[in-house]
Order: sequence, then structure tokens, then C-alpha cells
Amino acid sequence: MKKAIISVLFVLSFFSTVTAQEDTTYAQITIIDSYITPELPHKFVLSFFTSDSCFSSVKIENKYSFKVSEKPTDTHKIEIDLSPLKFDSLLLHYTITAANKSNKQYTQSFEVVLSDESMLVKNRNLNLFNVCCIGGVIFGLPSPTIIFSGDNTYFALSKEIPLFSFYFSGYSAPSSYIGVEYRYIPKFDAKNQISIGYKQIFYPRLIEFISPGVNYFNNFLGGSGVSFEATAGLFKFNDTFTLFIRYRFNQFLGDDKSHFHEISIGLYSSFFSLNL
Repeated sequence: MKKAIISVLFVLSFFSTVTAQEDTTYAQITIIDSYITPELPHKFVLSFFTSDSCFSSVKIENKYSFKVSEKPTDTHKIEIDLSPLKFDSLLLHYTITAANKSNKQYTQSFEVVLSDESMLVKNRNLNLFNVCCIGGVIFGLPSPTIIFSGDNTYFALSKEIPLFSFYFSGYSAPSSYIGVEYRYIPKFDAKNQISIGYKQIFYPRLIEFISPGVNYFNNFLGGSGVSFEATAGLFKFNDTFTLFIRYRFNQFLGDDKSHFHEISIGLYSSFFSLNL
């Protein structure tokens, strides 16, 4: 068990170190405005900063490309008339590409909501309701968890729901969130546990994210404690969900000084949280 924990922490530390070394050579993108005007004709208003003077372009839904800045600058803005364009979903994905004078490129993906259904293609297979239902089913899948307590090993199922997501550096992706989690451990004395915690998110270049966090948990039988965790978002699929692996150390408070470790794998998405 100790070797497994050390291995997980070493991998997370390695990714963080490599990221810190690489990110300094690339322009960072910070969104200022990203919205679609409600009045006709609908326009996509986009503005953003780059940490270096760059040329920039944007591609919507991986098929509509537009130049934003044809001269190097750190402030970029464009308004795109969406009238001639058609989309398959109300949730639009777009990608910004920035290139500095040395032609070093940095690409980052974002999302914006289309409010007018008339801009969707006809005979589409999925509408927004269906997308939300399917996404809700996928997001609702529990996370399989292995718990190590002393010499015993237990299987558990858990599910974390991000309640509030905070966007401190633009609107591209959350910088942190507050989440609540329910955990069921069939062979534990305290089978049901609930926790609430704060998670900080960092975005390296090699994986989707790294997130340290701290939680308070309660087992409904008078036992409570704190836990410390490290999460690695491995890869994103469907442009909404990220597969993650998490290590957590749980310490009971009060008279009960026992502790236990857990390793889990699951899905993360900020799509269903309240964005602040």
C-alpha cells in the first residue's frame, strides 16, 4: 500500500514539475468576454489577453475558422456574425490558437452557449434536453473506490458533485470548486459517509488538470474527520467529462485517531455546477 501511495504522489509531482518548466515558453490565454448576442443578427463576441504578443485565430466547432489578430498583440477581440453558420448543439466549442513572433503556438479550447435554436441544423438527432439527459446519466455514474484501513481492504462507491465553480482567471475553465460527495462502503462499520471540500485546479500541458483539495467528512454515527487529496485529470472526452484518478488520506478527529487511505477513479465535469 505504501508503495502504491508513493507511486501516485510521485506521478503527480512529476507532472507538476514538467508543467512548470514548459508553461513558461507558451503564451497563456485569459478570456475577457465570450458570449453570443441575443439580438439579431446573432454575433459571437470574443475578447482575450495573451501573456505574450501573438498572432491569433479562432475555430468554432472545428469547422469554422476566423483570424482574430493579424499583427502581434496581447489584446485580441473579434465579433463573428453567426447568421450563415449552422450548428449541431446549443453548446458550442471553440479553439483559440495563439502564435508568438518565434512561431511557438499555444492552443486552448473553450465553450459558449447558443441561445437561439433556429441556428441548429434541421433533423438533428439530439436537442439540448437530450444532451443534458445523456450527460446527466454519464455524470451520475459512481466512482469505484478502494479503501485501505490498517491491514484491511474495502471496496466502495462514491460520487462527487461540484456545487460551486470559481473562475478567477477568465471564463475558460474553473480555477477551483466546492463539491459535496457521498460514499458507500458496504463492509465498513459506518457504511454511509458524506463530505464537503474545496479543490484548487491547475492545468498542466501533459494532462487535463491536477487538483489538490481538503475535505470535512461525517459518517452519520458520530464520527467525523478531515481528508487531504490529490487528483489527476487524465483525459477529456465528449468535450465535457474528464476521467480522473484520486488519492485521499482520511483522518478521524476527536477520540478516534484512526485513519484510512483511498484510491478512486471517476468522471469530473463543471457543466452542472453553479459558476461564480
